[in-house]
Amino acid sequence: MATFIIYGFCFVVSILLKVFDRRIYKSSQSGLSNWVPPGDHKGSLERLGAVDPSFDWESFRSRIESAFLQIQSAWQKQALTPVMPFISDSIAERFTLQIGEQIREGYRDHMPQIDVQTDRMQMAAARITEHFETVDIQITCSAIDYRVSLETGQPIDGESTAPDTFTEYWSFIRRRGVTSTPHDQGLFEGHCPNCGTSLEMSRLGTCSSCDAVLRNGEHDWVLAEITQASVWRPGQSANSAASMARYRSTRDPGFTVQHIEDRASVIFWRRTLAERDARVDPIRKMALDSFCDEYQAELSNAQAKGGREFWHDCSVGSVDCRGVLSDSEADFALVLVRWSGNLHQALKNGSLEDLDRWTRINTLMVLRRQTGVASNLDRTVTSAHCPSCGAPESDVASHACEFCNEVINDGRFDWVLDQWLPIHSAQALKWLERLKLTDAATSTATPAVHDASVANALDWAVQTVVADGVISDEENRAILQLAARQGLTSHQAQSLVNQAVKQELAPPVPTSGKQGRQWLTMVADVAVADGTVDDTEMNVLLDLGQHIGMARYDVKLLLAKSQARQRRETL
Repeated sequence: MATFIIYGFCFVVSILLKVFDRRIYKSSQSGLSNWVPPGDHKGSLERLGAVDPSFDWESFRSRIESAFLQIQSAWQKQALTPVMPFISDSIAERFTLQIGEQIREGYRDHMPQIDVQTDRMQMAAARITEHFETVDIQITCSAIDYRVSLETGQPIDGESTAPDTFTEYWSFIRRRGVTSTPHDQGLFEGHCPNCGTSLEMSRLGTCSSCDAVLRNGEHDWVLAEITQASVWRPGQSANSAASMARYRSTRDPGFTVQHIEDRASVIFWRRTLAERDARVDPIRKMALDSFCDEYQAELSNAQAKGGREFWHDCSVGSVDCRGVLSDSEADFALVLVRWSGNLHQALKNGSLEDLDRWTRINTLMVLRRQTGVASNLDRTVTSAHCPSCGAPESDVASHACEFCNEVINDGRFDWVLDQWLPIHSAQALKWLERLKLTDAATSTATPAVHDASVANALDWAVQTVVADGVISDEENRAILQLAARQGLTSHQAQSLVNQAVKQELAPPVPTSGKQGRQWLTMVADVAVADGTVDDTEMNVLLDLGQHIGMARYDVKLLLAKSQARQRRETL
């Protein structure tokens, strides 16, 4: 293995840098455009067309481009009001927090040239469930992007002139049975899709003219999630699907993954704000009192000691509901959040110190709801509104709604945060093992083996090749140079290397040879993205294959298939 590290480590890291996660609208300048996960455009169009014969891809693609550009404009202007009718609460919370950070630091993003590459836009996945239709749209865009001072209006650190390219997956949902109409004039176009009037949205998210609920997918598509290419994967695992199907059939027919993931995303961003400000108020309406009390004590103790550390500049790669468990008193939803952040230190004088430690993190959120509570399909992606009366939440410091006075953080109306756990902690593993055993006892489905993103698979590859912790200065410099060419900072690359050496990446490991081969396929797909595979790259793949028990012939065959697939997709 030591010999392998000398010529192999830099290659694996260079692959990793091609799919590095970055912040929304700053994502993928690291080269995500060079590789994207394989989707199923033709099959997805067929699945959606089977339930909506009027659906027209060209018309829809034009609408998506319009929505994308509107959101980019709102982001640059730091004003979300124009796009609020067609974005979920989780997207709104995410942007609001990030824009707040920009304003606090005195800048805004400026993107003078945005080019949506519509010829590369695809419907990567389409999922039809009892209640909703969900489509994942692969969007590739190039843009010049730099920061502008809010005070002077001048570029900060120079004006960029070279466009960067990035790819993301935007997930849109609508209610099952909604049919497309020619020349759609709906939410993206600023019209009520129910009555056709120029859109004015009330505080309850309804049309001011006809009172139609606008953001529940009843009449038009709503943006529910944005996922980085490196962690996107189509659909749910078989085990997760079995767990949630059982829950729908026995406890809550209206249960949807869309609502759980929207709710979890809002909770994540509010907890991020709580971490930033060292006060639990932002999360009080969405977490149990017991969680809030313990969390506030933790924040206060760290603040009193001075030098409190927290994750800043956070970016969410994906939010996945893994399954639902129940007992006699409560239901528990297990949600895996893949995210990243840069470690900062809050000093006693109130200033922040950047510790230059970028880290990718996996967190298991345990959400709790009282037994017998039924889901409200009209509030699927409005998780920042009162689950009792539907009013928007304004006074976040109280655990009660300021309009209907109901206490809403005890699980009587909706899912609330019970536990926040590192994915490899003993408690998290106990929850996941319980889910696994429950599913094994009730499901006849074949367990899923494609249960990792590209980022997970590549973390595993990096961890494997640096298992002995030996990296020379020369190798380290090469990694930093690769990072610079890929658009990453030296701090991010160095942090990744340090984590790998210390075995702090904590990636999942293949549970079977079949799963290992699927993960190696992901690595191979990235390796062939530039059209060539040299001897060094081949040796890396061979050694990874040996680690999971694959023969040289099988690894070479796998690589040949990746190359053939890459050639077909470029024709």
